[in-house]
Amino acid sequence: MIVSQKYGIPILATVFLCTLMSLWLNYESQRQEKIAYHYLKKSAFAVITAMEGAIQVDARGGIMRKGRIRMIMDEVLSKTTVQYIALIQGSRTLISTGIIEGIPTRTKEEGEKLIPGSLFCWRKISITNCSQGNRGPFWASQFSENEQEETLRFSTDQKFLVAFSDSDYKAQLAESQRSIYITAGIASLAILAGISLWIFSIRGESLKHQLRITQERVQHYREFEFAAFGLAHETRHPLGLIRARAQQIASDDTAQNSHVKSAIDIIEETDVATSRLSEFMHYAKLKKPKLQQVKAAEICDNIGVLLSDDARAQSIDMRIEVNPNLMLMVDRDMLQRVIVNLLLNSLQACHENDSILLSLQQGKVASTAVLLVEDTGQGVPENLRKTVFQPYVTGHEDGHGIGLAIVKKIADEHGWKIFLKSTPEEGTSFTITGIRCAENGVIHA
Repeated sequence: MIVSQKYGIPILATVFLCTLMSLWLNYESQRQEKIAYHYLKKSAFAVITAMEGAIQVDARGGIMRKGRIRMIMDEVLSKTTVQYIALIQGSRTLISTGIIEGIPTRTKEEGEKLIPGSLFCWRKISITNCSQGNRGPFWASQFSENEQEETLRFSTDQKFLVAFSDSDYKAQLAESQRSIYITAGIASLAILAGISLWIFSIRGESLKHQLRITQERVQHYREFEFAAFGLAHETRHPLGLIRARAQQIASDDTAQNSHVKSAIDIIEETDVATSRLSEFMHYAKLKKPKLQQVKAAEICDNIGVLLSDDARAQSIDMRIEVNPNLMLMVDRDMLQRVIVNLLLNSLQACHENDSILLSLQQGKVASTAVLLVEDTGQGVPENLRKTVFQPYVTGHEDGHGIGLAIVKKIADEHGWKIFLKSTPEEGTSFTITGIRCAENGVIHA
């Protein structure tokens, strides 16, 4: 619907112009065919007229030697594209030269018919007595009997039939068609260029509009983010006061047991709320990364020591595989936070006797490294896989849904790519690629 609204007019214009182009091609092809046919027909009748004129000059008293007539025919045949010439009377051929097949039936005194390979034209001839050298009606009696058999007396029911080769017609037609298609091709390119510019201009305006909307949304989100950050910051102060007051009650030896228990519950809940507010504030105010050279093994070893007690407490086997000489160009604190959040996510997903693998190795491309956190825990539910990196999306009852969102945001800030692969009850793996190595890459010992 949106596409039709944006590009409806250009599409209709294209259809309209293509229709006009097709109509023009059809019209021009027929017109050129008629012109070529008219030229061929005119040439054929011109040959008949020329032969009639030549005979008119030589004929005496409407009589002429057949040999002379045949000589004129042969000369025309040799100097033109005529294939066949015949002088006919009714259905009888009096004199002919050339070879042709498929002579058409003639029902009119004058006409033409185009068949594959030839154009047949015929016309009634009129040979009158020529004033020069006219010897009267008794002139023919001066020929001997044998000579009179070699002469021909012209009459009003005789016709010339000429078969003209259509090679010139086809050549002219092919040339015309070539010119038509070249013109159509140029016109089509011009139409395509014009429509493309039109569509690109519409698309450009649409992109400008979308960019303006996006900028407005980004500004709105920044304002909302700032307001939310301020609200979270202001909320932490009264929570601290509430916790302090509850701590006093819990420490008061004169307080009733029920009041002490309630105070302890308040302390635990305020600690949870404060923790969530801290994570949210960290997510909302994530700074730009400050890149520095970092030794990968040092970060991984520190995190291993930090989380090893949690893993042992749950009887989870946590292994660390890292290239001891791998140097990275990253924000140290951000990378550490990514690894910690991914490992905490795995610890929450694992049960007793499950395992977790932390791997940080050089990638296939020498200038990048690959981080892998893999576990054999319960896996990510299928309905959460597309949204698991969004804030407050979690599959754990005690999860906050901020950890993976922070991982994704840090990865985006560094230009890394993060991939999730999970199978229910078999485990989950998070792979981060594109981590930039330091200029020295791997330092060989």
